[in-house]
Amino acid sequence: MWRGCALAKQRSVKMVWRLLIILLCSDTLLAQSQCTRVQTLEYGDTLEISLPPDSSAVQLHFSPAIPAQRRPRSQLLMNCSQVTDPKYQPRLSALETGLELLRLTTDDQGAYTVWDEEKGKLLEKICLTVKGHQSFLDLAHGDTLHIPLFANESTIRLLFGSRHEVASRVLVDRGEVTDEAYRGRLSLLPRLCTLQSVTSADTGVYKVVDSNRNIIVTVTLYVQEYRTSGYFPVATVSILGVLFILALLLYCKKRIQRVPQKAVAMVSFAKQSVKEMENDRYSTLEDDDSVSLIEERQDVGKSRQKTGEDRLERPTVSDESCGHAIHSQTDAQPAAEASPQERS
Repeated sequence: MWRGCALAKQRSVKMVWRLLIILLCSDTLLAQSQCTRVQTLEYGDTLEISLPPDSSAVQLHFSPAIPAQRRPRSQLLMNCSQVTDPKYQPRLSALETGLELLRLTTDDQGAYTVWDEEKGKLLEKICLTVKGHQSFLDLAHGDTLHIPLFANESTIRLLFGSRHEVASRVLVDRGEVTDEAYRGRLSLLPRLCTLQSVTSADTGVYKVVDSNRNIIVTVTLYVQEYRTSGYFPVATVSILGVLFILALLLYCKKRIQRVPQKAVAMVSFAKQSVKEMENDRYSTLEDDDSVSLIEERQDVGKSRQKTGEDRLERPTVSDESCGHAIHSQTDAQPAAEASPQERS
């Protein structure tokens, strides 16, 4: 959230400065309604100005869009096919068909007026806008980024603005890699810069500026997240499925092995409970038998007491009757002993 607020604040400050510059320099801005041709070219392109075949004494005047400090609002670049400004001698030339300005930069933005001195009339007025090259790239993880420089690598700076950083980082300054994190991956070739093995951390905006801080190239890069091949997820899912099936089989096996153990434990518990029930039953029976025996003994004792009392109440028998009874028993015993011999 703090980074978003900082970015919004930075953008608002930039907009305010731009409005102030436009208001201060409104008198020097191009009046496109007065131009005979409005043209927009990119950095490094060539401006071609065609001339009529009968024109001989031609003058070329240049009025910059926003003049720099200590620079005239309008300056003479060419007079009668001769370059008057030494800064434009390597780039400005007169041809049979017209004029040619090579390797345009953002400093070349402005109005180019062509006058015919002999006839005293305006031949052409061109309002030129020069912008940097812009490109939007979508690369995969591990690809190589190619950034065209359109200028000598010893005169440029490469800036990188990440979506996670507020300020831009200087990766290359005048042909040398200044950021240690990019050494080994970032290399400079004639008019070309390459970044190898890009990752998602390289997503952002890359700007190439010249010594005057003119934007030459703007590359907006998006690097896709690293993704495995199509076969790897299938193999991973199949392996996980096999492992899940094996774990399920082992779990079922353990459950099956536990069932007999539980059955044995339940049988032993049932047997033990049956034994305990039988023991309890025997103990209750024994208790009942002992109680019945005690009652029987008590009854026997009572009956004996009653018989003893009856005997005491009966009349006494004489001695003669007792003797007679004894003799009758002794006579009966030899008869009983002789009967088995007779049977034999």
